[in-house]
Amino acid sequence: FLYFIAFQRKVLSVSHQTVSVLASEAFSHLVPRVNACHGMSVDASSDGRDPSVPSVPPPSVAAVDEVLAQKAPLALTPCAVVDVSAMRHNIEQVAANLRPLNIQLRPHLKTVKSVKIARMLTGDPAGAPITVSSLAEAEYFFKHGGYTDILYAVAFAAPKARFVKPLHDAGLRLKVVVEHPVAAAQLVAACERFDVAVDVLIEIDCGDARGGLSLVRDGGHTRLLAIARELAQGGPRTTLVGVMTHGGHSYRSRTVAAIRAACEDERVAAVTAAEALRRAGHRITIVSAGSTPTVVHFAKVDGLTELRAGVYVFHDLDQLGIGSCRSAQNIALSVLTTVIGHSTNGRVIIDAGGLALSKDVSAAKHGAGMAAGYGWVVGHDDLCVAALSQEHGQIDFKRGGGADDEKHASLFKRLPIGSRVRILPNHACFTAAAYDGYVAVDPRAKTVEVWPRVNFWFDGNATGNPDRLRNIVGPPATSKL
Repeated sequence: FLYFIAFQRKVLSVSHQTVSVLASEAFSHLVPRVNACHGMSVDASSDGRDPSVPSVPPPSVAAVDEVLAQKAPLALTPCAVVDVSAMRHNIEQVAANLRPLNIQLRPHLKTVKSVKIARMLTGDPAGAPITVSSLAEAEYFFKHGGYTDILYAVAFAAPKARFVKPLHDAGLRLKVVVEHPVAAAQLVAACERFDVAVDVLIEIDCGDARGGLSLVRDGGHTRLLAIARELAQGGPRTTLVGVMTHGGHSYRSRTVAAIRAACEDERVAAVTAAEALRRAGHRITIVSAGSTPTVVHFAKVDGLTELRAGVYVFHDLDQLGIGSCRSAQNIALSVLTTVIGHSTNGRVIIDAGGLALSKDVSAAKHGAGMAAGYGWVVGHDDLCVAALSQEHGQIDFKRGGGADDEKHASLFKRLPIGSRVRILPNHACFTAAAYDGYVAVDPRAKTVEVWPRVNFWFDGNATGNPDRLRNIVGPPATSKL
């Protein structure tokens, strides 16, 4: 465990107090209250909820805190904690939901960024398809995980071909994405310049408007075929193999019906594009769609070959508000933090600030029932992180403590200085990105392990290494790429 102490690069906490223990039933009432407050409607099933939503895992909150207190009493804070039991449950539930659909899952690893967790998702990496959001991730999962079917699902900027070159020479034929004829032409030129070969998917906008080619706007089909023609100019260096789309607008949905409409938006957009390209003589083998909300609720996948999702592995308060999971017990990621002060305004001060938790407040859009602030306090369902600065967080009552001195005194008694608590994040991707690795707690095996993860965009080992940082800058300009 000393390795974790080293890589966190924080000052050792002086508190040896045990983590507060939560009764196993503590979260059991949250979801009915949350759904009633923010209006998420669900289809009828035996328990009144949509049967596709992952079930609540066995209670493990108290066990996680107990194992942390026993096995890692000197863990430096803030640190990212993974409840292995809840995580496995989330993985197994989504796999079980997709099994009847007979469709391939290409998990998106942008959230977890860990080979250890990737193996739990895919099993044997040989031939297992994965999705990444940075070239550092592609390199990491190729070199350290043995994955070779990797989709880099961000529209490709041509100069990045220089970074792809050593991966290509080592045997990786990366799948990349383009969404415009100009970008396709730049990709062809870059692959020729750096002697790189890639497979290419065309990104289609299905309603999110974040990126991708829209087929419903004037000239959409013409541009689609123009992209294909540009890629053909690259010959075997830029082989068009498929189309992909992302139903990001599902995150704005307030009902299961709206999420399922986004599922169909994804399917229709991707399949329509694939069929148009096939009619034009192109061989399309990958028709890819997905997001965590839609993957949880997909019922019809005709014409699709794969689905992509990633946040469901950890879940977070935003996914709870959307309805992608049923309970806070499904949230496998938390931040362990130490109480370092009691402020004059009645709030509890912790050593997890904006850099440790992120300032994402996405859960707030789901209404007063979530009352998430910058995160919920595990074991204290009436508390949240109400304010953040860079290295400080302020815990208060979700409804605010006002000027009630007695109420604040009770809060200070519940969370004394030196005690430790865990915070559930609004957005797991943003929160996890602050850390070099996870403190993985298995409440069943009663073990604590450290699982490394990759960060950054180009070189996960670049921190503090001038030579690697110079490699990111690259040589002087010799062309327009």
